[in-house]
Amino acid sequence: MKKNAALKLIAFAAALLLGVSVCAYAVPYNDAEIKGAIEFEGITDADLGGEASQIIGDFDPHGTWFMTEGFVSVTEGREGNGLLFTPNYSNENGYTMCVMRATMPIVSADAQPWGSAAALRIWVDNQTDYDVTVTPVATFKGPEEQKWVLGAAEGAYLVSDDGQEVIEPDLDPNVNSCGVIVPYGFKGYIVLPFAVKGGEADYDYCGWQELPQWGDAVAADELDFGSIVSFAIDIRVNNFYYEDEAGIVVDSFQFIGNKEEVLERPGEQITNTPGNTDAQPGSTEPAGSVGADETQGTQDTDGFGTGAIIAIAAAAVAVIAAVIIIAVVSAKKKAGKNEEK
Repeated sequence: MKKNAALKLIAFAAALLLGVSVCAYAVPYNDAEIKGAIEFEGITDADLGGEASQIIGDFDPHGTWFMTEGFVSVTEGREGNGLLFTPNYSNENGYTMCVMRATMPIVSADAQPWGSAAALRIWVDNQTDYDVTVTPVATFKGPEEQKWVLGAAEGAYLVSDDGQEVIEPDLDPNVNSCGVIVPYGFKGYIVLPFAVKGGEADYDYCGWQELPQWGDAVAADELDFGSIVSFAIDIRVNNFYYEDEAGIVVDSFQFIGNKEEVLERPGEQITNTPGNTDAQPGSTEPAGSVGADETQGTQDTDGFGTGAIIAIAAAAVAVIAAVIIIAVVSAKKKAGKNEEK
């Protein structure tokens, strides 16, 4: 009986060990499966702007906040076409801050990758002389038909174009959206993991928030990412000069990994890379969304979180204990038989 119980214990511990290994498996960032992608091949400038556009709509006006808008046009992207967002530097009002925010139906058209991927990444090329705040805005239906929004916050990170360097970006909470600050000269991906939870005190407007009152933050597992309602992009440039001309290129919206997986960050990690900080005074004008804060669990470089390591260790101890029990029981039985002889 004891032997059977011990064998069952070994089987259970082995299953636990295998299960933990599978559940905690971390996929290297550069090997993550692309679940879906939005590219801009074949589009022309005539396809951009206007209520009928399925690519990107018109920019929301911001003159009330003494901000100009800008222009979007087709340009060379990462591979093929991309979208070039250029501030209206020479605006007639003399504003030195720009907000380019518009809905992008093309990004929210297919709900399947939203519901199955581990992260959304967006390729950007900041060709300006300024740090640029980029805020992806996704609106979802909540469990009781509320609308919740995904912005960017402490869970987001930047990956260089070669996929080898990770930058922990500064965030811009002054726009009520916790936008990701993309340093001038940066070329690569903004990565937005979906495994996020609510904001903390330092970022009052971060986290999963309910519209329209920016209510309580919630954990990501309470939301159905497949219930995407709309997506918008919000790009801001501050303290620019009248003579400037450059813009920021946005291309290749990709859904990567599976939602059950943890993405293993690649390469060397740099925290809070300084950029042109003079160009970021911020604005209190709402960005139409709020962000999502830190990731749930860790993304250790060896591919396993602390909890997973503890669970594996416990399973291993259980296996060892079971083996010892069997050995002791077998030894006692042999000893008993020897005494009977």
